[in-house]
Amino acid sequence: IDEYSNRIADVFQKAGYKKGDAVALMMLNRPEFIATWLGLGKLGVITALINTNLKLQLLTHCLTIAKVKGVIYGSELSS
Repeated sequence: IDEYSNRIADVFQKAGYKKGDAVALMMLNRPEFIATWLGLGKLGVITALINTNLKLQLLTHCLTIAKVKGVIYGSELSS
């Protein structure tokens, strides 16, 4: 998990994310969820944990209120 979270931190740092930025995380429970959360935390990025059951207006509201710069979601949510 430490190695994976370091890779996540590196990718997001290279993409320009920094301490205080917010990223939404929408993913079903799996090891990658925790490692991604930890990796973002290593940069000081705020992770908004978003319920995967939210749709349309409620999802938009959550993303807007959290002022996220990006969204990470699992492949199962891509359709």
